[in-house]
Amino acid sequence: LRMARGGKSVGENAADLEGIRREYDRYRAIWQRPVVGTAREGDLTWYARDLRGAFLDVRSSLNDLRASTAERMYRAAVGLRSRSKRSIMPWIIALVASIVFVLLFDFFVNFYVVGPILKIRDGVRGFIERRVPFQVDLETGDEISELAEAIGRLCLEVKPHETAE
Repeated sequence: LRMARGGKSVGENAADLEGIRREYDRYRAIWQRPVVGTAREGDLTWYARDLRGAFLDVRSSLNDLRASTAERMYRAAVGLRSRSKRSIMPWIIALVASIVFVLLFDFFVNFYVVGPILKIRDGVRGFIERRVPFQVDLETGDEISELAEAIGRLCLEVKPHETAE
């Protein structure tokens, strides 16, 4: 009973615990009285009617308390299970959204930054290795296309100097 009173669900079980305490006190009052040397010594009728009945009442009440506690624990576990599914769903949505964002970011970085830089690199290599005129058409309209135009002008200026030497 001390353990049950110290539990978290005392408020729900307060009436049950009080009833069990009363039954236990009745049972204890019966068996604590001396039996030896009294008319009850060897009296199985008294034992079956009073003592055993009081003991069975306490045991039945304890079993009822255990069963009701087990039922509440089961309902709490089912509730936790359903809440856990609800708490996982936002994480799954966030994960999918993050993956989509990363893929889109990668596409745009490759299309607008890395791709044009690779085209400029290939154009410069062609100019240096095979003396192919530097012609890179970029339609980005930003600093990278300005860089490509500047490199194109530089390549045009380098070519006349090479022929002069």
